[in-house]
Amino acid sequence: MEFTLGIACFLTSIGGIATYVLGIFAEIKRMPPPMPVLLKHGKMKCNYPEDHSIYFGYLAILFTVLSSVVGSMYKYHRAGGVRVPADAYQHNSMLKVFYCWAMFMEGLALYMMIKPLYTMRQLGNMTYEQAIVKCPSPDRGLVAGGALSAFGAALLWIVVFVFARNCRLDFLRGDDGNSSVGSYGLIDDEVGADW
Repeated sequence: MEFTLGIACFLTSIGGIATYVLGIFAEIKRMPPPMPVLLKHGKMKCNYPEDHSIYFGYLAILFTVLSSVVGSMYKYHRAGGVRVPADAYQHNSMLKVFYCWAMFMEGLALYMMIKPLYTMRQLGNMTYEQAIVKCPSPDRGLVAGGALSAFGAALLWIVVFVFARNCRLDFLRGDDGNSSVGSYGLIDDEVGADW
C-alpha cells in the first residue's frame, strides 16, 4: 500500500484528535493533594500520592511526536517510485511557511506538555529546609494548552501535505516552478490518483 495524501491526512488528524482528548483528560483529572512529611532536623518533604492521570499526558506527547513524524515522512516520501529532490520543494514559499509553522506549533506543544509533567516528577523529590504551610501543587494547565497547540499543528500539517503534493506533481510533470503562467482549470488524471 502506497503512502498517499489521504492516509497521511487520516493519520495526522487521528494523532491530533487523540492528543487533544488525552491532554484534556490529563488536565481534568485532578490529583489528590500532597501530604507534608516532617523529616529530621526540621526539614520537610511533600509526599505526592500516585497519580494515574499523568499517563494521559505521556500518551498525548507520544501522539504529538507520531503526528510530527508522519508529517515529515509524507513531505519527503517517494512519489510513484520516483525520488523528488528537496530542491523541488524550495520553489513553493507557502510550503516553507506552513512547514515552519507546523514544526513551531509541534515544538511549542511538546514544551507545554513536557514541562508540567517534568515538574510533577521533580516536586516529589524536593526537600524543604523549613516546614511550610502548604505543599506546592504542579500547574497542569499547560498540558491542555499544549494539546490544543498540537491539534492546531495537525491541521497545519494537512495544509503542508497539500502543498507538498502540489510541488511533487509539478516536479513529475516537468514544471520548474519559474513560469508565471499556469494551467488553471485543467483536470489531470494524476491528481485523483493520490487520494
